[in-house]
Amino acid sequence: MTPDDMLSDAGIPDHDAQADDARFAADLALATTRFTRNAQYFAGTPVSSADWRTIRIVATEGPMRIGELARLERYTAASATVLVNRLVDQGLLARRPDPDDARSRLLTATPEGLARCSEWEEQLGRTVADLLAALPESQQDTLRAALPILQRLTRQLNALRKERDNQ
Repeated sequence: MTPDDMLSDAGIPDHDAQADDARFAADLALATTRFTRNAQYFAGTPVSSADWRTIRIVATEGPMRIGELARLERYTAASATVLVNRLVDQGLLARRPDPDDARSRLLTATPEGLARCSEWEEQLGRTVADLLAALPESQQDTLRAALPILQRLTRQLNALRKERDNQ
């Protein structure tokens, strides 16, 4: 019996299996990102994905400082400031006083920003629905079954990110 056989028998994946798992995980993450960007392009949404993501993140994560947004989205401080200033000027985000620090401002999504996000998401949904309708029913069922799994994994990654940020 080889060392690899012993690892496999012990329930420990061998190195090649771990490499395959890592490649699959990377391919999945990259494919979902590319899918989203291409779907946005073909949906013809009139805003950049950064605008859309920023409004949605502020809406779902709750009020936050620009620095937190920059860290979450991996923007430079300067890029985040330019983006936020533009979205505030358009009435899609607002700055509110931070109740814990009078010197700071918190970003919030405005009703107009939330309405625009909903419109853009509906537009995206119609585009993707057309693609899904062209798939065989068995593939549509597979994607429907995978959606809750992807959503759960996303929640887990969000929780890990928050845990790491609080360390």
